[in-house]
Amino acid sequence: MSDVFNLVDDEDEFLLQGVDHAFMLSPPLPSVPGTSEPPVLLATRPDAPKIRVIVRKRPLNKKELDRGESDVLECDADASCLYLNAPRVTVDLTLNIDRHSFRFDDVFDEHVDNDQLYERAIQPLVGTAFRQDVYDVAAATAHRCRHFNIMAQPSHGGFSLHVSSHYILCFALRATSELQKTLGQLSFIDLAGSERWADTYDNDKQTRLEVRSGDQQELAGGSRNASAHLMQTPGEIHELKLELNAVDKSKKKDAVKKVIAAMTVGKDVSPLFPDVINQMQTDDMELKKLVYLYLINYAKTQPDLAIMAVNTFVKDSQDPNPLIRALAVRTMGCIRVDKITEYLCDPLHRCLKDEDPYVRKTAAVCVAKLYDISAELVEDRGFLDMLKDLLGDANPMVVANAVAALSEIQELGGKPVLDLTLGTVSKLLRALNECTEWGQVFILDSVVNYMPADAKDAEAVVERVLPRLQHANAAVVLSAIKVILRNIQYIGDESVRTALLRKLAPPLVTLLGSEPELQYVALRNISIIIQAQPSVLANDVKVFFCKYNDPSYVKMEKLDIMMRLVNERNIDQVLLEFKEYATEVDVDFVRKAVRAIGFCAISIQSAAERCINVLLELIQTKVNYVVQESIIVIKDIFRRYPNRYESIIGTLCDSLESLDEPEAKASMVWIIGEYSERIDNADELLEQFLETFPEETAAVQLALMTATVKLFLKKPMEKPQQLIQLVLTYATQETDNPDLRDRAYIYWRLLSTDPEAAKDVVLAEKPTISGAQDSTDPALLEELLRELGTLASVYHKPAASFVSKMRLAVHRADDLAAAAVRGSQNGEPEMTSVVVVEASQAGSAPTAIAAPAAMPDLLGDLLDVRAPAGAMSAAPDLPVVFGEDKGKGVVLRAALTHAADAYILQMSVCNLSMDVPVEGPLLIQFNRNALGLAPASQSVSLDAVLPGATAVVCVPLVQRQELVAPDQGQVLQVALKFPRADVGVLYFASPIASNVHL
Repeated sequence: MSDVFNLVDDEDEFLLQGVDHAFMLSPPLPSVPGTSEPPVLLATRPDAPKIRVIVRKRPLNKKELDRGESDVLECDADASCLYLNAPRVTVDLTLNIDRHSFRFDDVFDEHVDNDQLYERAIQPLVGTAFRQDVYDVAAATAHRCRHFNIMAQPSHGGFSLHVSSHYILCFALRATSELQKTLGQLSFIDLAGSERWADTYDNDKQTRLEVRSGDQQELAGGSRNASAHLMQTPGEIHELKLELNAVDKSKKKDAVKKVIAAMTVGKDVSPLFPDVINQMQTDDMELKKLVYLYLINYAKTQPDLAIMAVNTFVKDSQDPNPLIRALAVRTMGCIRVDKITEYLCDPLHRCLKDEDPYVRKTAAVCVAKLYDISAELVEDRGFLDMLKDLLGDANPMVVANAVAALSEIQELGGKPVLDLTLGTVSKLLRALNECTEWGQVFILDSVVNYMPADAKDAEAVVERVLPRLQHANAAVVLSAIKVILRNIQYIGDESVRTALLRKLAPPLVTLLGSEPELQYVALRNISIIIQAQPSVLANDVKVFFCKYNDPSYVKMEKLDIMMRLVNERNIDQVLLEFKEYATEVDVDFVRKAVRAIGFCAISIQSAAERCINVLLELIQTKVNYVVQESIIVIKDIFRRYPNRYESIIGTLCDSLESLDEPEAKASMVWIIGEYSERIDNADELLEQFLETFPEETAAVQLALMTATVKLFLKKPMEKPQQLIQLVLTYATQETDNPDLRDRAYIYWRLLSTDPEAAKDVVLAEKPTISGAQDSTDPALLEELLRELGTLASVYHKPAASFVSKMRLAVHRADDLAAAAVRGSQNGEPEMTSVVVVEASQAGSAPTAIAAPAAMPDLLGDLLDVRAPAGAMSAAPDLPVVFGEDKGKGVVLRAALTHAADAYILQMSVCNLSMDVPVEGPLLIQFNRNALGLAPASQSVSLDAVLPGATAVVCVPLVQRQELVAPDQGQVLQVALKFPRADVGVLYFASPIASNVHL
């Protein structure tokens, strides 16, 4: 009993006084006949295993016997071994049997019944764990029970037994004086298959179904725990409802946690809305946060019930605890339901003037959320003026949140809200030192829009921002650099500007010591900065040298920046780096390194010869892609410096056989044609390329044709004449490329009419190419400088090109109710989220997404062919043939019409998806029909249909006698295949109206 007392709390120890010794070990079992030693139970041995694995083989069932299947298992009970005889066919088609053995603690064959299994596996455990009299009751009971529950209550103790389909045995220790309180419990649970209690020969279907049903119920009841409460049955909802209405506060809190856990994984717990809302009246901060989280999620579907929480919100907004006041206002701002919004204004007004800065900063953000819901309400109640007053708040976090809210409102409204004067900017910059890092980003991003009145104001702003360059957060550093570059334009003193630009280099170099992802973002921003101010990092090219463990995307960006920073002072060390990069294993990186060497030769004239020598060394490596890339850049060098480095042409011609890329072939052909008078066997070299002329790409064919014409004009002999005749004949008669054909006709006519004119045209002196690297458009560069540290600076595109001004509309209570009615009529829930697009003009109202306006037919206007009136009208009102209930993301409307003695299938395609356009071409096919109609073409062109838009398609039809099938009735069965895999093939039927018969 001492072990039992150790398992019980001190406060419950008195309960054990009336408990008989039900857990005493049983006495030894009777001796086995023929032996003098009493049996030693397995469980009593000191070396007994903690887990025993017992296997029982089942016999073949009736279906397996009917199919003639063989038994591949053999049992050896004495050796506790199971053998699997696996047939295997060898390479020479001989059938072998592989014998695999598996050893367990006990093995039973199909002839062992439940009685024998019980005596061997269960009885020793029971006999060891309990006293003999209890053991007799348990053994007899467990042996006889099947699928029903049993409660055994011996007269002398608080012992009970419970057995069900999963419990083999379940013993509970209870006090005699208080039977409802369980002090201890010992359970034997079977975790095997569903037929655990039935004999292996018992194949009664009803028995198996009952067992399986009991198993599922027992497992469902036994697996409930606080970490996995997924709403599967109405019973669980009811159970949670009872827990939410319990008297015990801890049970209520646990119930709310279970509800939030189910909501998080996507289960519908909205029926518990009133019960959860009732938990708002609590002083427990954690419970209140959970209830508010539930309310935010389900208020849009239960707007009428959400009104119940308004009084609590208003009360909490006046709570003595500032955390509760802030939590109430923040939650009300997150609920996008108009009925809640109406009650938000008064609490928000109080919180904006609250004495606690935490409440004020939370209320500032809430104003921006309210503006997104109702801009007029914010303006009418004077919240904008109150936000502007918070810019002078004594708490830096309040200032930062006010700036963030005003910036968001300005972006949403499209009109200036944040008026930046020198006084306002001074207040914002004073708050920088004590703000959090993201608060500093908000302030700096706002200050960048300030236009200083003179150089003195600009210098003052820059001086206050310079300390931010030493911040540990890269976003703060980039925002500070953005402000400095903006204001440096207003400083006229060149020495001051140079000194300030010199201070930008160290923080930019420091950013390159971060992890690769941050390095990439920093490099993309540095690329923009050095385009605007090349002198910032002109002396720091070494920091961009690639490391062996740099990712490929980082190496590529570093290579681009090195090409921008290379000059006559650092060309030697940069060229050595490029040469080393050209021997790497990354093919793309090697190609770019070779092109970088060519760029250095073109842009720095004094280094051209050194670059040529490096390229020749790379060609000698005989690495295929290095040789081809070198030939491409050498062609550009020849154009940049004509008649200077032609002596290397012989080396290039030795590499003709290794050329297999179109650009390299075209470059080599250009070199041969351009310098054919200096190459003795130029005709033979071109003839090698002409052998595969029909299979070459268009670029190579054009280069070959031009080079052959040059060869003929420079060497008007028999062989070049044959080559030009061959090329022009093929280009004018056998090619489908219009560019190649038209150029061939021009060359033919020039050569046949005036060869001298052909020389003037084809052999004219060409302008030298520029060595400048591709740079960003100045207007775009100015815009990107304003957006440093954002995604726009990484994409090198303005934000407007990849960010659409879309937001969720406010959930109106009337709209939600109507949607619920429609959903109940259709038997399916209806999505209530509506997407709206902000108008591009300031002050214009947002409008719902509609079909895009039809573009004017420029060619038709040019030819003065006017479209008939109404041609540009909206999509016709056609019957729905494939609705949104099909779940394909598109709605099809179609009708068969006739016009001008011809049949037309008119269709409209509506794209219901949120982010993926529907594009053509579509494939269409008809079944045989009463009119014998078929599409004139199975391919139907369809321009991209944006999400929420609708496009109209007209499919011309033809009549074929072999397709006439009068028995199909007056209906047109159509199959329409979309390129998008999630849409696939749509099947629909369109009725054939009587008025469409010709």
